[in-house]
Amino acid sequence: MKKQTKTTMPVSAARKSASEVDFATEGTHVAQIYDRAKLEPGMAFDGPAIVEDSGTTIVMHPGDHVSVDGYCNKIINLAVETRT
Repeated sequence: MKKQTKTTMPVSAARKSASEVDFATEGTHVAQIYDRAKLEPGMAFDGPAIVEDSGTTIVMHPGDHVSVDGYCNKIINLAVETRT
């Protein structure tokens, strides 16, 4: 895959909607819903969030951080210290 240049689009361009989600130990939170195909290099956001794709769904708990690298990989830094 060819490396892509960093986008000038805001992450809000990939946002589809928001929904209340029960994260078990973290409780219920409003999570932003993102379209995976619209996430571009340089975009980043914090959980709670859901990334939807035709073949998978990625769930980011409150406090997790997501960034998109130059190859459109989603790099997720977990906020594990806040989970029990």
